[in-house]
Formats: sequence, structure tokens, C-alpha cells
Amino acid sequence: MNSTRTFNPLALNQMSPNAIRELHIRLLDFIDVATTATNRATFYNSKQESQELVEAIHGDMIAAHRGIYTLAAAIPGATDYTQQRVLFHLLSKKRTGSRELPGEVEQKVIEVILQRMPTHRALNAFLNLQKAGVNNARTRRTILAYCLNAPKLDFWAIKYRRKLATLLRHVWGVRNASIIRKILAKDAEQWTVQEQGIIGRQVHKFVRNSDRLAFVGECVGFVLGTDRAYSQHLFQAFEGAKKDLNRGKALPYEVLEGIRSTYHPRKSNAEVLKLTKENLTVNQQKNFQRKAEVERTEVHFDPNRYQPMELYRYAFQMGMTTDIQQALIRKARQAAENSEGAGGKVAIVLDTSLSMKGSDEQEYLAISRVLAIRDMLATQADDFRVYGLDRSQTCEPFELVECTGETSVADRLLDALLWEPDQVYMLTDGYENTPAGRVDEVMEQVREMGIETPVMQVNPVSAKESGSVRKLSLFVTMLPMSLTSDLTLGQIRVAVADNLEVGLNMIWKKTQYLFEPS
Repeated sequence: MNSTRTFNPLALNQMSPNAIRELHIRLLDFIDVATTATNRATFYNSKQESQELVEAIHGDMIAAHRGIYTLAAAIPGATDYTQQRVLFHLLSKKRTGSRELPGEVEQKVIEVILQRMPTHRALNAFLNLQKAGVNNARTRRTILAYCLNAPKLDFWAIKYRRKLATLLRHVWGVRNASIIRKILAKDAEQWTVQEQGIIGRQVHKFVRNSDRLAFVGECVGFVLGTDRAYSQHLFQAFEGAKKDLNRGKALPYEVLEGIRSTYHPRKSNAEVLKLTKENLTVNQQKNFQRKAEVERTEVHFDPNRYQPMELYRYAFQMGMTTDIQQALIRKARQAAENSEGAGGKVAIVLDTSLSMKGSDEQEYLAISRVLAIRDMLATQADDFRVYGLDRSQTCEPFELVECTGETSVADRLLDALLWEPDQVYMLTDGYENTPAGRVDEVMEQVREMGIETPVMQVNPVSAKESGSVRKLSLFVTMLPMSLTSDLTLGQIRVAVADNLEVGLNMIWKKTQYLFEPS
């Protein structure tokens, strides 16, 4: 079947003018939120308000055009939270046959999104479906195929045991999961013909590699809590650590810590950290640095394994180091090489107001995002200047800044325009308060004067009261983004704002691979 003949997202001639206008608005809002939204509070919005905004925009976009919603979600640049919500909407909402991709292409998008997401976030996305009671046939297939074909399923079974057990009981039902657990407690040679059929239909059917059937069966049995002797090293370590903590050295930190607190309460947490320091995840390495210093345990921290935004958040909390700066320089160069943005003479207006520090829940998130973007833009430019709101502090690339005071972007925007750059980038959350509306006034005046310098507003956070992200002026181009490693979705947003069909053509070109035969 040639899917490209059955679906064309550019077929706007089949839509009414009102439907096209609605799609244009919804797509802009969706890209804005897709690149900025997180499941956290911001400086100005509560967690609930942020969630309500995201759900409203996802619902409106999938209703306007499910096919374009799906293809846009397949383009790199969206936040993990956005990807979780896309999975929820695609798997929970019934397909109607109207304005949607062929089923096999939509399933490819789901698989692409799952491949990009960190494991724990993908499992959380499935748990959201479980909490909402979504258990249709496609959801069951997706969950089982994703989990049972994981290359490191034994590690997942250890690290995410409770999550996996919840998901398996959800897709199979509590009664069937109990039956499967009892069967897997026995050796396969002892299974009856009926039991072989049950395991074949419920487990083996979803395993792509027949050589892994015994391995997958043991992993599923462990997750469901079978009482049997295990052959896998990690499962042996898990059981052995209950008697001797040292036997759990191969286990993830949090797993061994749980065993310690239950079976070895007299042992200290520091002993667990020393035993498992080689097993720490990238984020654990970062988060445990301060704890390791206190407890005199050396935890390796490699800044090259982190995104620039994460490095800045770490530097704000622990201090900037030469190693971190060198990693930031390398990553900015990589991002600049991968970006399609222009070089030339670039002015960067950097919002360093107090709101950029973020909420307690997301401290330093917004400012860390824009500092990473500042570095990439400066690296990409032939010549650049950075204009911070506080004239007394330097805002040069690869340096931290202090977030303080109110937002007064307009004055620094004027300074930037007087330098006569080829482009101006305003890196701000869009909240202007000294005075509000001043940027729009400045932009209107400079346009009347014939100054046509492109001004881009790069916004790292969404805002419920504005319906997506806050735009400081009708005369600036919005460029929302969350990551500097791939700006494709943000660049598509710029094209969509100017011409819907041009933007849709960019989406189409970026996702053609999805329509190729598997």
C-alpha cells in the first residue's frame, strides 16, 4: 500500500476557509506549547494552570486536523511532556477516518516518539493511559510491544518493577495477570497445552525475537512477583542483597536503597551510594554531587553527557567550572552547525529579570534555556552583541547571569537596533512590566521609521493567560523553543506564521520517511 497516495496533509482545498483559518491558529498554538510546555509550575502559572493550557491546545489541534497534529509531533524539538500528551491523545481518541494519517503511519509516529523519550517518561505516558482507564486493543499492543522488546528488559524489570507490574496488570487484567504469574513460576517444560497457549497469546505473540522468549518470560515473572529461582544476574543480585547488601552492587542506586531500608536498616545510605556509584544515571550523577561531597564519596560527573540547559541549571546550583564551560562551548558549536539559522551580525537581548529564575519547582529552568540559546546564536553569528537588562553585569556567552529586578526589554531592544544588526533575538518569557506594552510601541515606531530589521522573540515558557506563549509585539516573529540541539520545530513555526501552506510543506518534507514501506 502506498500511503502517500491515500493522505496528503497539504490538501487544504478539501477544507472550508473557516476550517483552514482555525487550523492555522491551532497549529501555531500547538507548536508554541509543544516546544515550551512542562508538567511543572512556572513563575506566573501554577502546575494546574499549565496542565489545563496544554490539554486545551492538544484537544483543539487534534480536532482541527489529526493528521497534521501527528506529523508535527514527529518532528524533533518538542518537550518530553508534549510527547507524553501526544501519546495519550493518539492512543485514547478513536480514529474517525477524517483528516488523519493511515493507521500504520500513525503507529510509526507513536513508535518514533517512544524511541526518543527517556524510558521512565515513556512508562509514565503509559501509566497516564492506565489511570484514565484506556485499554483498547491498540494501546495494549503498543504497551506490550514496547516493554517486552526492550533490549535491557531485565534492567527495566529491576528499576521499574512497580510501574511495569501496574501496566501488565492493566493490559492483561488482574485475573489474567495472576494466571500468567502462576504459569511463569513453573519451568516451561511443565506447562500444560492450555498454559502454553495462554503464554503464547499474551506474552510470546508480542516478542519479535524468538530467541528471547525464555528471557522475556523470566523478566515478566520477576515483575509479577513469581516465587522461583532466577537465572538472570540482576535478579540473583536483587534476591541476594536482601541477605547481604554487598551482593547488590550491580543494582541501580534507588533499588538497593529500597532493599537497605527494608532489610538492612542499620546500614547507612552512604554505603549504598559507595556500592552503586558506578551505576548512577546521568541525572543521579548530577544530583548526587553535593551529597557525595558531604559523605566523602567520589561520584563521577561528566558534563559532556548533559544538554546545555541541564548544565546551566547544575552550574546555577553548584557553581560554574572550566569543565562545564568547555562542554557548553562544544555543544554550542554542534548546535550551531546543525541549525539552519543565519549567521551575520546578530544582536541578542537577554531577559535577566526575576521571573526568568522560575518557580521553586522549576528553579533556573527558563534562564538556563535562554542562556543555552544565547550561546548557540553567538557561536553561529559572524559578529554578535549581548544586551542584558542589567547594564552593570556582563552577559557574555558561557557565563552565568543574575536574575533580578523587573522586565524592561524595550530600552535594551532600542540599544540593539541602534547597533544596526542583521537580526535581533529577544530571549524572554514575554512578561513585560516596566511598562507593559513598551516593546510593541518601540517596534511600531521603528517600523514607521523604515527600520525593517527582523526581530525574533525566543520564548522558553508557555503562559495560560495568553493561550500559548506571550508575544511582546505584533511586529516581532515568535520562535518558541526548549532545546538548542534541534530548532526544526521552532523554524517551522516561523514559516507557519508567515504562510500556512509553506509551513505545512516543511512538515511534509521532514516526515516523508514515515510513509516509506517498512
